[in-house]
Amino acid sequence: MNESLKRLRARKGVIGAMVLDYEGVVIVSTFSPEDSKSYAKSIVPLFPESQKTISAISPKVGQTPYIDFAIIYLPLHRTS
Repeated sequence: MNESLKRLRARKGVIGAMVLDYEGVVIVSTFSPEDSKSYAKSIVPLFPESQKTISAISPKVGQTPYIDFAIIYLPLHRTS
């Protein structure tokens, strides 16, 4: 996981990266604890909506698809 975060952070324009569980608990973050909590609180409402969208477009194979990994790119800060 740390290598994946390093690769994400190396991308141009990326200021940080974080990994959350489905409830919004921060597992790993390169942001400050305060920023991590704030960003997590804003992102968590997207999880159920994403799950609904995936379920709607996925073929049903005996169970509801489950999202276990997603990358969300957000332009949080602009320096120029």
